[in-house]
Amino acid sequence: MGETVRPDLAPADEFEARQRLERSITALALMVEGGAFDTEADTCGLEVELDLVDPLGRPRHVNAAVLAALDRADVQAELGSFNIEFNVDSRPTHGLVLSRLDEELAGTLGAATAVAQGLGARAVAVGILPTLHASDLTAGHLSTNPRYPYLDAKMAALRNRAVRLDIRGHEHLELETDSIAVEAAATSLQVHVRAAPDTFARFFNAAQAVSPALVAAAGNSPFLLGRRLWQETRIPLMEQSLDTRATGSGPSDEPPRVWLGDRWAGAA
Repeated sequence: MGETVRPDLAPADEFEARQRLERSITALALMVEGGAFDTEADTCGLEVELDLVDPLGRPRHVNAAVLAALDRADVQAELGSFNIEFNVDSRPTHGLVLSRLDEELAGTLGAATAVAQGLGARAVAVGILPTLHASDLTAGHLSTNPRYPYLDAKMAALRNRAVRLDIRGHEHLELETDSIAVEAAATSLQVHVRAAPDTFARFFNAAQAVSPALVAAAGNSPFLLGRRLWQETRIPLMEQSLDTRATGSGPSDEPPRVWLGDRWAGAA
């Protein structure tokens, strides 16, 4: 999403920005077709989202102070003021790649933990923090980076209604709020794999094929706002909190914002 936004964008400026984005996508396609990117080695990196908590495990809304003290380009804010994000550089997928990724991640986590402790916090890796309250997930607790309030406002304009959660599992959670800040409850580890254009479809399809088994084996977020819901509650939380369709279901030609598609990728 970028680090800098202009909250004062006028409609004409937004139209120009969209045109520039479309031109950039076209240029990217031409670069891929023209062989402008290195395709000799597949690479793998990590994006890790964490929560900051106090000694009792409750959310600690101090990510701005932690980031200012840490002053590292590879550690950034995430949506909520109790979230931070690590970005681990991509490395070729051969040899000791997993060990090296683990070493870099451990070093970054150690540095962030040391800084957070000085502010009465520690960083934890947890899918959904079970100590969250609805009051932690409001627009007032968005990260101070202007992109997040701007994104919240633009999605509210698209949605033209409240954010509604209606999640039925072992228990039932209903919540209505005016902000996508509720999605800050969900954090994750995301693996970034770069593949050559002629192998992308195989990588994508393989990832789709193994995803159900991975979710079944690794689902670990049953609790949200004091309710025991799905074994992996991040799925409906993200689907519902980021849905901008007018009714929440929408016509068949308007897919939801959080969507894994409905078909296999074809070879280029």
